[in-house]
Amino acid sequence: MQKNSKIIVLLLLVIAVVAVVAVKNKKSAEKPQLANLGEQSVEERTSSKEIEAPAEGPAEKLNKEQAKNTDAKMPAEENKPASTPDKSILADQKGVKKPDVKPQSSVANPDKTKTVVSGKPRQQKMRPAKLIELGSTTCVPCKKMLPLMGELKRDYAGKLEIVTIDIHEDEKAVDKYDINMIPAQIFFDSNGKEIFRHEGFFSKEDIIEAFKSHGVDLASSR
Repeated sequence: MQKNSKIIVLLLLVIAVVAVVAVKNKKSAEKPQLANLGEQSVEERTSSKEIEAPAEGPAEKLNKEQAKNTDAKMPAEENKPASTPDKSILADQKGVKKPDVKPQSSVANPDKTKTVVSGKPRQQKMRPAKLIELGSTTCVPCKKMLPLMGELKRDYAGKLEIVTIDIHEDEKAVDKYDINMIPAQIFFDSNGKEIFRHEGFFSKEDIIEAFKSHGVDLASSR
């Protein structure tokens, strides 16, 4: 019994080993077949694409050839120098004289540019003559001169400027006008130039006459 059992075990082991070897051989045989199938599928795909691609017509071939020719010509044309004008044309241009163009004067007709001012020419406004009266409120002759100054200012407004100065209020006026006594009158023409001076009381008529004797006629200019 023991020998039979050992034999059975050995047979089983042999069968198992044979089965394993057979399985391995079967797998190794299937792999190349799968690889061949894969290669065949790829080839079929590429061949199908080649079949599907349309054949190029004669017009497309001509367009490709023209494009190649233009690409080959472009760099050569770019390197070509710019064309120079013909020397004979330049010689003819040098021989032609340019027409003389006289510069136009800014004033085409001087007579037209003259402006005529209508009416009489404007006369410059003359400055009035001036009389400066220097005095004081405490001086009796000075007090008599004050109403005369008011009358002259009223009667000869615009023709005679009257200026009264109180030497007690403006002490610098004594040195400025070089006064020795009061009342004092200083006469100026229309140009501001001193023409006459007087010290003491001076009547209205004497003042008008003093201006007239020195070229300032207040009566005619009223």
